[in-house]
Amino acid sequence: MTSGGVGSDAVLGLITLAGATLIRTYLLITRNTPIAFSPDLPLYNTQVVESHGWTTIYFTRPIVGGKVPIVYPGQNKVIFAVGGADILTHHLKSTKTVIDFSVNQSVPLSPPATPTPPTNITNEPAPQPVIQPFSTILASQGYNYSKELIPNLLTLYWKPIKKSSTTISFALSGITTGYVAVGWSPDNTMVPADVIAGWVDSSGAYVGTYSNLEYSTPQPTLNLTITDEWASELNGVTTIYFTRPLKSGLYPISKNASNGVIGAVGARDELTYHGSFRTEEHENIQINFLNPFNIPIVEPSSRAQLLISQGYTYSQVLIPNLLTVYWKPVTDTNTTVYLAVEGITTGYVAIGWSPSGHMSPADSVIAWVASDGTVFGTYYHKSTTLPQHSSLLTINDTFATEIDGVTTIYFSRPLDSGVFPIESGFNGVIGAVGIDDKMRYHGSSRTDSTTKILIDFVGGIATTTPIPPPTLRLSHGVIMFFSWGVLIPFGAFFARFGRHLPGALWFRVHRITQPLSCFFAFVAIIIAFVMVEGNHFRTLFHGQLGVAIMLLCLIQVVIAIFRPPKEVNKDPSKKRKVFDYFHWWVGRVLVVLGLFNCFGGIMQLEGMWMSGGLMVMGGVVVVYVVVFVALEVRAVNTKEPDVVPFLFTYQPRQKIV
Repeated sequence: MTSGGVGSDAVLGLITLAGATLIRTYLLITRNTPIAFSPDLPLYNTQVVESHGWTTIYFTRPIVGGKVPIVYPGQNKVIFAVGGADILTHHLKSTKTVIDFSVNQSVPLSPPATPTPPTNITNEPAPQPVIQPFSTILASQGYNYSKELIPNLLTLYWKPIKKSSTTISFALSGITTGYVAVGWSPDNTMVPADVIAGWVDSSGAYVGTYSNLEYSTPQPTLNLTITDEWASELNGVTTIYFTRPLKSGLYPISKNASNGVIGAVGARDELTYHGSFRTEEHENIQINFLNPFNIPIVEPSSRAQLLISQGYTYSQVLIPNLLTVYWKPVTDTNTTVYLAVEGITTGYVAIGWSPSGHMSPADSVIAWVASDGTVFGTYYHKSTTLPQHSSLLTINDTFATEIDGVTTIYFSRPLDSGVFPIESGFNGVIGAVGIDDKMRYHGSSRTDSTTKILIDFVGGIATTTPIPPPTLRLSHGVIMFFSWGVLIPFGAFFARFGRHLPGALWFRVHRITQPLSCFFAFVAIIIAFVMVEGNHFRTLFHGQLGVAIMLLCLIQVVIAIFRPPKEVNKDPSKKRKVFDYFHWWVGRVLVVLGLFNCFGGIMQLEGMWMSGGLMVMGGVVVVYVVVFVALEVRAVNTKEPDVVPFLFTYQPRQKIV
């Protein structure tokens, strides 16, 4: 492309689906409507060669011609782009440079490595690459659903929508070099109807909205609005793309019911009479865009029967009342297993394979239905943080639905792929669901961490076995409980209510327990960082709060070591007052936050570990509250002179502390 970007001349070359070569000139009009055939830029001596994955186009163009003539001699802005399909779609990669064609700027290029020819050379033609049909190309762009409006002539594609969607994206593809049109009509008749039509002619691509109120040429309308409109014409196929608001036009699209849809194609690049190339009225095409396959909205037992009727004979619950995996029978000769995973959620659904039954290490497949299509991904969980994309785990036959708050993902997985291939016998399987259409922490909506689910995909049976608690997690929890659940509250209580004891015992106890508890807490937080490879504080509030608490704890220890002195029988200095207030109040806050975060850590567990931990921690807090109230009442009633009032009114001290 010369010039660069919008307003550029462009030359595109490819080998068509039929094996023919094609080189055409274009004028880049806008980024959303990128193409228009350019009759002002003729080409000569054109040729296209595709070999070993390299496509090379050869052509001669006049220096004077097109919208942007070549400057000769002089510098010319040139853009290069490559695409991933034999059709003019958005490019995979592009680059730009400046070239003076009057100067030899050629750089020796290393040709692509030529495969070593086989020893048994024959005269048979080389195998041709497998060309994906156009429907597959559209599906790869997110247009997962389709309905044929005119048999073998016109097909409507659209991206999945959700109950919360306000727009829907369409692609309408017809075998014609003229126009294609789609309409929404409650009675499946041409009149009345909302119509969207488009074509590609010598002046560019056009997509417009019309209202068809009588049997004549439809009239342009402003009531029906569209965005993201563009069109392409290649190999005798015209395709228009657009996004339509659901609540637009005379006949808005209903998400929860069927919609009458009609279509037509014409031979000319203008909206003229289509003749017999239209949807037949007796066909009565009705489309539910939210539930295109009319999968019934049914109770869980009926949903299971529906999947069983589709061949998914075996099943296992991964999360009670939340997530279930179904699979088709696998024989000893099969190399692939077909799975359907059903979750009660409008967010993501995830299934993983883990020998230990824990979230890491594990292979996983995570998918959801977004407003602009379905999203599938394969991942490897190296730690308990967000997983990384995996190229080792491959899946095929992907498909997903979201109906009435239930997301179901379908895919096939080769048995021998991934870090943890599916083996004969039992395999550890885990699962999780999320509330969002993106991968984020699932909270407790995951497989019970105390129970390992084992599935024999060949035998069609499953069983469970207890999982011993992870050593690092258990060590972290026990040490943190001993530090923040025992030592720090004890040291704080002793400093407040033990000042009447002789020999400044309260101070000695406080000076030992608090730094010691901070030391244990730092050991525990190092264990946590090792456990999650340093990423814990970025993924969980429990970890973020824990880091903040430990920083305050370190500050408390440091300022206590370098505190201003207090003289005997004298009022404390201003610096000492500032230290006392800061140290006392931050200490109180840390006691509360430490106990609170202990609950947060226990909430990361599941099953009996979580329920048991909450009972123990709750009992400890109740004991602390009772003891605190009792000692506070005792101090007030006995009027012990050495008990610091709650708001810390200063009193002369007999000891230097």
